[in-house]
Formats: sequence, C-alpha cells, structure tokens
Amino acid sequence: MIKYILIIPLTIFSVHFLSAQPLPLADYPKMIREGVKNDFSESDIDSLKQIAFKNDNNDVRYRACQLLFVALHKSKNIRKDDIGDLLTRYDEEKEKNIRGEIIKCLWTISYKEKDERILNLAVGIVQAGGEDITRALNIIDNYGGDKRVENDLIELIRKGPDKNYYYQEAAIKCLGKMKSEKAVQVLYDNMIYLLRNKNDKFFNVSTDYQTALIPSPSLGQLYVYLYIGGLSDIGGDKVISMVAPLIDDDDLTIRQNAAMILGYIGDVRSVPVLCEIVINSKDPNMRTCAIYYLSSIGDKKAIPALKKALKDNYMDMSENHPLRYDAYKALQKLGVKVTKGKNDEYIIEE
Repeated sequence: MIKYILIIPLTIFSVHFLSAQPLPLADYPKMIREGVKNDFSESDIDSLKQIAFKNDNNDVRYRACQLLFVALHKSKNIRKDDIGDLLTRYDEEKEKNIRGEIIKCLWTISYKEKDERILNLAVGIVQAGGEDITRALNIIDNYGGDKRVENDLIELIRKGPDKNYYYQEAAIKCLGKMKSEKAVQVLYDNMIYLLRNKNDKFFNVSTDYQTALIPSPSLGQLYVYLYIGGLSDIGGDKVISMVAPLIDDDDLTIRQNAAMILGYIGDVRSVPVLCEIVINSKDPNMRTCAIYYLSSIGDKKAIPALKKALKDNYMDMSENHPLRYDAYKALQKLGVKVTKGKNDEYIIEE
C-alpha cells in the first residue's frame, strides 16, 4: 500500500486524506521523510491547507499539517497568503499538536522569508511563555534575535540547567545573536557553578546528543558547552574582563574552558592555556577547538605545541586523523613549511 501511495499524484493523495480512513500510523513517517514528491505546486499547498484547516478528522488534519511542512520546506516560492493563512490558523487552532505543526511551518518559512508577522508571533509566544516556545525561539534566532524578548530569555536561563535542554539552547543562541551584555553575568554564573560542582546531578544524566568527536555527552557537559558558546558569541569587553582572570584559576578545567572562550573571541591571553590543551588535554573536542583558535589568533608562540600535535596518535588514525591534520593546517597558516611524507607522516622543513 505504501509503495503505491508514494508514486501517485498529490491530487489523488489529497482525496485519500479527505476519506474517512487515514493512513496507518506506521506508514506515514516514511511518506513524510520522502516527501511524496520533490516539487510542490501552489495548488498542492492550497489543497494541503484546505485539508489541514477544514477537515473534520483531527488525525487527518495533523497528518496534512506534517506534509504541509514538507511542501513549504521544499517550496521555492512562499506566498504572503500562505503566511497569513498559517498565522490566522495558529490563533484559531484549539488542537495542541496541530498548533505545533503550524508553528513548525512558520519556522521553516522564516529561513526563506523575513516577514515581520512571523517574528511578532514568535515574540508574543516567548513573552507569554507559550507552549511552542522552543520553535518560537528558533524563529527569532533566524531573524538574528529581538531585543523585545531579551529580558524574557535571561529569566529562562537564570534558573540554570534543567532536563529541557533544547529551549535553553535556543534561548542562549538568541542572546548570542543579540550580543546581549545583560546575559553575561547569568551565563558566567551558570558556567562556573557547573565547573566547580562536577558532582552535580546533571553530569549523571546521559543524552543521545551528538558532538563532533564526543558521542553522547552528559547533560552537564552539554550545558557547559552551551554556556561557553553563549559567552563566546556575545564576546566584547565585559566577557573578556570576567573570563580572563580564570586563565590563572587553580582548577585545570576552569582554565581550559576560559581559554576556549577567550580563544574564540581572539584574545591573545588565551594562547598559553590553549597550547596546554593541545598538548595535554584528554578531550579531543577541546583539542580540536584549541588548534583552530590558535590558528585564528596567529601567535607564533603556538608553533611548538602545534608541532607536537603533528605526532598525535589519538584514535590511531593516519590519513584522516583530525587533530594531526588540523595542526598541519594551523602550522601552514603560521608560516611553517610542512609536507606530507610516506605513511601519511607530516615532515617539518626546518
């Protein structure tokens, strides 16, 4: 049944949606992933809106909204009427899951069209503490942030980590886009609390989140990365003045994370600790970032540490060894002549 549905025209599929028997739940996700077709016409989108907003069967409406998201995501031409219809329906809709799909449609539109009506809706949801706050924050992030919600976002993160990581991630990304100096103290305090309390319960909560080199970090680790990212994105004199003293902290982890923030900002004071991270850290994610920041800062004092990284054997990789290759590129940027020899070894030309 599912193979047949996937190849029939959308007009026939729409008739199927209008029938009394919706698609089986087990079959529908595949159809959504494959999108039924690669290109959706304006009449296709109109048909889906009609089903999503007018059908008497809420399950059918929900499924139509899901496919409407796919259609809008793939569409190259977003009409003002599509935006207006979605905004009107969001205000009128009583079903929570369908409202969630509508805001998701507006979110994907916000990547393509910067319509103030969408932004205003997202701001209103955040200010009201609405149920679709994470997606609303994603929309605001697509618009580069909005000062109207700055205080609301700071209050969201003031309470510190909780199990709903994603809305805090979205809030901090927005604050970073806004370069919010008001948020610096809260982000700093939350970061320091976790770094000085490594037995906090969130370090014992596993996640399925994926980073570049560390699979499934704990929730506590994710929040540390998040606060570091927020401070780094905001940058500026206030962040530097608060973080720079941590370079001399007695706690190695705090020194290293301070260096990561200053390195991202480009502060030369981070160079000695970044070099220490490259040589001694057991965290491959931090080492990779440290090499990148040293390359960006361009201080030749980093050359000895980067030369040592060329001999790194982490993960016992050769040609695609990430740390050695990054060190190779960084040394080249700093003016050191490095060539690739036999067995994928790097040779420094003295």
